[in-house]
Amino acid sequence: MMTQSNIQVEEKVIQILQEPSKYAVIFMNDDQTPMDFVIKMLIEHFQYNNEQSYKMMNQIHEQGKGVVAIYPFEIAEQKATEVKVAATANKFPLEVKIEKA
Repeated sequence: MMTQSNIQVEEKVIQILQEPSKYAVIFMNDDQTPMDFVIKMLIEHFQYNNEQSYKMMNQIHEQGKGVVAIYPFEIAEQKATEVKVAATANKFPLEVKIEKA
């Protein structure tokens, strides 16, 4: 006849929390999007001030592209989409990319 034993098993779960991956929002330079529009997008969507937005716009213009912000993927994607929608509505070809930072 078998008897039930009172053995208790204690389970340990080790949870490792990782920061979400970060993604860079990158503006690409083109010859058709006005500099004022790029500045406006930086101020409206990325909370740049006038001086910061002017410096970033110049960097994008001189280097061909510029990382304007770094966010978790969903936020980076949303910000990039908002800027692309505004550019398209204004008939500007501004290209915005996101890349893993």
